[in-house]
Amino acid sequence: RIGEHFTIQAIVGYAMLKGPGEHEEALEYGFDFGYTFSRRDLQLPGIESITPMFEIAGEIATDGEDSGHSNIVGNAAVRINLKTFHGLQPRLGIGYVFPLNSEAREDFRWGIVTSLVFEF
Repeated sequence: RIGEHFTIQAIVGYAMLKGPGEHEEALEYGFDFGYTFSRRDLQLPGIESITPMFEIAGEIATDGEDSGHSNIVGNAAVRINLKTFHGLQPRLGIGYVFPLNSEAREDFRWGIVTSLVFEF
């Protein structure tokens, strides 16, 4: 968190998929940027906060015939945290996902991601 509203998050990890006839390994990474508007800023009924976000996520294949290939995608999203109801706080998310490099464009053109989380 930088200041009262702006957040940055970075992630890096190594993913392995192993199974009958399958074996894939990749280095995964990502960066998230968000700016949170609190209830105090927006004064919307039933909403605790709204966070517009932008994410860059990628993976680099580290084995097999795809070794060295990299997919990079972007995600323009918003997360809405609703007021707590009987000890549960619903969190809604929706984002527009799009490819950022030619290898990702070979996999898809665009997409929509959603999330519904109940925090207690």
